[in-house]
Amino acid sequence: MKIKVTTWNINSIRIRTDLIKKFVIKENPDILCFQECKSTVDKMPVDALASAGYPYMVARGQKSYNGVAIFSKTPIEDTGSVDFADLGHARHVSVLLKNGLTIHNFYFPAGGDIPDRALNLKFAQKLDYIKGVKEW
Repeated sequence: MKIKVTTWNINSIRIRTDLIKKFVIKENPDILCFQECKSTVDKMPVDALASAGYPYMVARGQKSYNGVAIFSKTPIEDTGSVDFADLGHARHVSVLLKNGLTIHNFYFPAGGDIPDRALNLKFAQKLDYIKGVKEW
């Protein structure tokens, strides 16, 4: 069984809903993974994506920052999320498909412009997140 999974750092899912609709018409993926949704779960464009053929969603939202979501054509089961760097950020979500496959959607911190843990808190957070995922 083939499954087409797409991933997109959407940088605000609500603003780009029309682009998502155009994309799914052209590419027809089975699963859509979004990062940097910048939306709480209750504000995600669930109805718009359901009308585009993706009625199932599991998400971890966060107002103005971060946020990850998985939309699917077929039923999915929420299998949780992990806060890898203990930041309280919505950066991971996973789902179980009917065929037994688990999909993880990650939004890794960018880390900022200064690649030095001591001088740049965001870079330190990125390193901590990567370490957390690796050890997990």
